[in-house]
Amino acid sequence: MAGDRLLTFGAGGLRAFTLEDGTPSGSETTFRGWPIEDGASVGSPAQPTTVLLSGGSFYLTFENGTVLSAPVP
Repeated sequence: MAGDRLLTFGAGGLRAFTLEDGTPSGSETTFRGWPIEDGASVGSPAQPTTVLLSGGSFYLTFENGTVLSAPVP
Protein backbone atom coordinates (compact mmCIF):
# COMPACT_ATOMS: atom_id res chain seq x y z
CA MET A 1 0.00 0.00 0.00
CA ALA A 2 1.13 3.49 -0.78
CA GLY A 3 -1.02 6.26 0.62
CA ASP A 4 -4.56 5.66 -0.59
CA ARG A 5 -3.53 3.09 -3.24
CA LEU A 6 -2.83 -0.62 -3.45
CA LEU A 7 0.14 -1.37 -5.70
CA THR A 8 0.65 -4.66 -7.51
CA PHE A 9 3.83 -5.69 -9.28
CA GLY A 10 4.03 -8.41 -11.90
CA ALA A 11 5.52 -9.24 -15.28
CA GLY A 12 3.30 -6.56 -16.81
CA GLY A 13 4.75 -3.88 -14.54
CA LEU A 14 3.18 -1.79 -11.81
CA ARG A 15 -0.56 -1.40 -11.37
CA ALA A 16 -2.25 0.86 -8.83
CA PHE A 17 -5.80 0.61 -7.46
CA THR A 18 -7.68 2.98 -5.16
CA LEU A 19 -8.40 1.60 -1.70
CA GLU A 20 -11.79 3.28 -1.64
CA ASP A 21 -13.40 1.17 -4.36
CA GLY A 22 -10.65 -0.85 -6.07
CA THR A 23 -10.77 0.98 -9.38
CA PRO A 24 -7.55 1.11 -11.39
CA SER A 25 -5.60 4.31 -10.82
CA GLY A 26 -3.87 5.02 -14.12
CA SER A 27 -2.51 2.47 -16.54
CA GLU A 28 -0.07 -0.38 -16.08
CA THR A 29 3.47 0.98 -16.00
CA THR A 30 6.86 -0.57 -16.68
CA PHE A 31 10.13 1.14 -15.92
CA ARG A 32 13.41 1.61 -17.75
CA GLY A 33 15.72 -1.25 -16.88
CA TRP A 34 12.91 -3.80 -16.39
CA PRO A 35 14.49 -7.05 -17.59
CA ILE A 36 13.08 -9.29 -20.30
CA GLU A 37 12.18 -12.88 -19.43
CA ASP A 38 15.00 -15.40 -19.95
CA GLY A 39 17.51 -12.60 -20.63
CA ALA A 40 16.40 -12.17 -24.25
CA SER A 41 16.62 -8.79 -25.98
CA VAL A 42 12.99 -8.99 -27.14
CA GLY A 43 10.10 -10.69 -25.39
CA SER A 44 7.93 -10.60 -22.32
CA PRO A 45 8.90 -8.58 -19.25
CA ALA A 46 10.27 -10.69 -16.38
CA GLN A 47 8.31 -11.36 -13.20
CA PRO A 48 9.85 -9.74 -10.07
CA THR A 49 10.92 -12.26 -7.43
CA THR A 50 10.99 -9.83 -4.47
CA VAL A 51 9.21 -6.51 -3.86
CA LEU A 52 9.97 -3.98 -1.12
CA LEU A 53 8.13 -0.69 -0.72
CA SER A 54 9.72 1.82 1.64
CA GLY A 55 9.93 5.59 2.03
CA GLY A 56 8.08 6.41 -1.19
CA SER A 57 10.26 4.13 -3.34
CA PHE A 58 10.00 0.55 -4.50
CA TYR A 59 12.74 -2.01 -4.91
CA LEU A 60 12.35 -5.10 -7.10
CA THR A 61 14.67 -8.04 -7.60
CA PHE A 62 14.58 -10.40 -10.57
CA GLU A 63 15.78 -13.95 -11.13
CA ASN A 64 18.69 -12.75 -13.31
CA GLY A 65 20.07 -10.64 -10.44
CA THR A 66 18.70 -7.28 -11.62
CA VAL A 67 17.65 -4.89 -8.86
CA LEU A 68 15.29 -2.11 -9.97
CA SER A 69 14.33 0.85 -7.81
CA ALA A 70 12.27 3.94 -8.49
CA PRO A 71 10.00 6.41 -6.73
CA VAL A 72 6.39 5.27 -6.39
CA PRO A 73 4.47 7.09 -9.16
